[in-house]
Amino acid sequence: MLIVQQLSKFIKYNKNLLHLDLSSTGLTENMLWQLGTALRRAKSLLAIHLSDNPGVTKVAKEYLFSRIRCKPLEQAVHLDF
Repeated sequence: MLIVQQLSKFIKYNKNLLHLDLSSTGLTENMLWQLGTALRRAKSLLAIHLSDNPGVTKVAKEYLFSRIRCKPLEQAVHLDF
């Protein structure tokens, strides 16, 4: 899980990250919860793609949506499952 901790730090502190594609990377629900803690501080992130990961469940989606700083879709924020 060290990679998830490092990825969380990258997301949290990167001031230029706009788009992150983590599709088909084998992320479990626990890993997604860990990444969710970083999303609240990801001020530049506009889109994150997580499709085809075994941890993408209804509960995980709801949690991630509550963590990300969402704006209306027309403002280019997108969370893709």
